Amino acid sequence: MALFTRKRRTEDVSEPAKLLISDHMKVERIFEEIKSAESPNMRKSLVTQLEAELTRHTTIEENVLYPFVEEHVGGGEELISEAEKEHQEASLLLDKLANLDPSSPDFDPTVKALEKAVSHHVNEEEHELFPTLEDATDEATLAKLRLDLENEKLGMTPSPTMPSEVGGGRAKPSSTRSSSSGAADVWVQPHPKDDRWQVKRSGATRASRVFDTQSEAEEFGRTLAKRERTELVLAGRDGSIRDKRSYGNDPANVPG
Repeated sequence: MALFTRKRRTEDVSEPAKLLISDHMKVERIFEEIKSAESPNMRKSLVTQLEAELTRHTTIEENVLYPFVEEHVGGGEELISEAEKEHQEASLLLDKLANLDPSSPDFDPTVKALEKAVSHHVNEEEHELFPTLEDATDEATLAKLRLDLENEKLGMTPSPTMPSEVGGGRAKPSSTRSSSSGAADVWVQPHPKDDRWQVKRSGATRASRVFDTQSEAEEFGRTLAKRERTELVLAGRDGSIRDKRSYGNDPANVPG
């Protein structure tokens, strides 16, 4: 059973919503294919596709949509705070799923838990966030937002590496920017306005997440850097770089 009915979800909505709802529907189809796939190799390949799609979708929302909502929509910060928590929950479940052997007894329950988390997030966006955004924004501005989302999406190149053998290690998607530097580095650093800690991609205008403790920020930063196969940079309160670690193409840095 699909997460949602296909009841013309992309009709009578704004241009940014059309783009993002199309992503939602694609992810839902992949979930269905994972659940109906019979061979472990096929399930593993589909999980790799799911990881690439969710990573790209999450990134364009966090880099473009969420800052826009916070700036242009009344009460936007509260809406985005909840959305970011939902992203974090899904991210942790996705990381767990991508590391599981499809033959593991934990595989199906983890798929179910991730699907439930994504379904809840999609429902919140399509029935609360998107309509609120449309009510607060004129058509010309929404058209510009759609263009910004498309450009961000084009700047990412998901190239999932399909697994050659089940149980032989995790196949990581490569969601990198189309530039010589590859994916943006992930920084764990003090929050500029208070005593909290933030996780922020280099070049981003806002933090991906803000945490009360340094250890929580570092844990999430590692998960993000591993998932995006990029470099993790740990900064101190004095602005110095305490540590760097690459989670790029070196197989030793890819969690098994």
